[in-house]
Amino acid sequence: MRVLIVEDDFDLRFLYRTALTQKGYEVVDAENATVAEIELDADTFDLILLDLNMPDKPGTAVIDHLRADKRHFNTQVIVITANDHWVDEVLERGVDNILVKPISINQILATVQEVLS
Repeated sequence: MRVLIVEDDFDLRFLYRTALTQKGYEVVDAENATVAEIELDADTFDLILLDLNMPDKPGTAVIDHLRADKRHFNTQVIVITANDHWVDEVLERGVDNILVKPISINQILATVQEVLS
């Protein structure tokens, strides 16, 4: 299973990548929304782990970019956010789960497994 991590915080990105790789996932990471869109244009993923608060543009732009491309029809999206005010907006975009920070890596891994099973 291929996972795209979209997280601007290097330490969190490293933590997520390490944990997911140890569980056998193939992981690509992006430090902002623009890089995520480039990765989505180049390849397909089974899951996107997406922080909504990006330095260049909102993470919702990544969801819109994803949903506009038919190749990504089956791509699951787990949103991770520190602000729960995004909930209604991202639910309308068809995300599969929303996790609110702070959250443990074990909860993230359990949610990834649940969404991909």
